[in-house]
Amino acid sequence: MKIVKVLIASPSDVKAEREMAEEVIKKWNARPGRPLKLEAVLWEFSAAPETGDRPQGILNQQIVDECDFAIAIFWTRIGTDTGVAPGGAVEEVQRMMERGKKVMLYFSHRQYRTRDVDFGQIAQLQKFRSAIIQKCALVEEYDELHEFKEKLAHQLDMQLYRWFCPSEGASASDQLHPKEVDRYQKTLKEELGYIRMLGMPGIERVVVNLNDDLCTVASVGEAGA
Repeated sequence: MKIVKVLIASPSDVKAEREMAEEVIKKWNARPGRPLKLEAVLWEFSAAPETGDRPQGILNQQIVDECDFAIAIFWTRIGTDTGVAPGGAVEEVQRMMERGKKVMLYFSHRQYRTRDVDFGQIAQLQKFRSAIIQKCALVEEYDELHEFKEKLAHQLDMQLYRWFCPSEGASASDQLHPKEVDRYQKTLKEELGYIRMLGMPGIERVVVNLNDDLCTVASVGEAGA
């Protein structure tokens, strides 16, 4: 089973959504028959103290670059300037995209109290949102927390199969390494070279000729016909 690391990128004002994203990932993993296992990566649990670079640079090396794709969530904050981008989550989004990795972007329209927000942050966030939509992204928006959770669960299903799973029309041999296919065919030939037939007069066994693409069956009598 392939392990897919999912970066949860966001400023500090969407704690509830971060927890919901973790929950959605856990539920995705819990359903049987999944071809992938997701691993949620959050800086508060996956990073360790280190020196030698700016904080976001260390986070990039420790966790961001190891992830396969990202879920990015924004509401009223863009974050703290990193020296490279106006916020850590923005830098993470840009870094993932520069490396050809996918990002699912969510923007909240939940109500907020004006005394609790920094309108300078909101202005920068709107500028980032407009720029990324115009340049290179289709984003999702939501008005309530439950709406975010429902949309993420549904859209995660849609995207994971597109990004990481083989196409539905691929054959089993297309999905296996050539050595695995050879080993599989050899085992079949050894185990199923012939089938003994009991209780059928004149037939001792049925010989199964296993070719690479198909099986043909011939009856062999006691006299060796």
